[in-house]
Amino acid sequence: MHKQLQPAYTRLKTNLNGMVSELEQLDETVLNYKPAADKWSCAQIMLHVNLSIAGTLSYLNKKMQQPELIQKSGIGAQFRSALLNVALQSDIKFKAPKGLDHLPDFASFTEIQSATQNNISKLEQLLTHFPEQLMFKNVFNHPVAGRINMHQTIIFLDAHALHHKRQIAEIIKNAH
Repeated sequence: MHKQLQPAYTRLKTNLNGMVSELEQLDETVLNYKPAADKWSCAQIMLHVNLSIAGTLSYLNKKMQQPELIQKSGIGAQFRSALLNVALQSDIKFKAPKGLDHLPDFASFTEIQSATQNNISKLEQLLTHFPEQLMFKNVFNHPVAGRINMHQTIIFLDAHALHHKRQIAEIIKNAH
């Protein structure tokens, strides 16, 4: 794995595993408790985070099939990426992109844990074999921020997970 990617990946892996550990402490009633009809449960939030990671991995793998078509990353991508991550740290509410917003009403902890470990494993495999020549190219197209490079993508995935970790904490606090 490229040395620039390692710290961001390690932070993302640690945060995802921490989220799974928090959810492991919940019984299935609290795990699947929806604070309101139009709000997600902890389980649905974690499924959404996993769908986001899986979709990102799928996009990256597809994009890497034609590396010659990927544009170089620049200051614009850096600015958009930073702005996105600041927004994710705020209380701004975002509408989930299509495909990441339709979630089952119920999920078991085992499903969540399995999906998370599978995504972590696939991401590590991708990063371990990530081509050096793509390090500073815009390999991912975020629905809001636009095209960003691999390092920015991992940082986004982590900021996205932490954004939802705060939501999970709030639901757990209010469910008891």
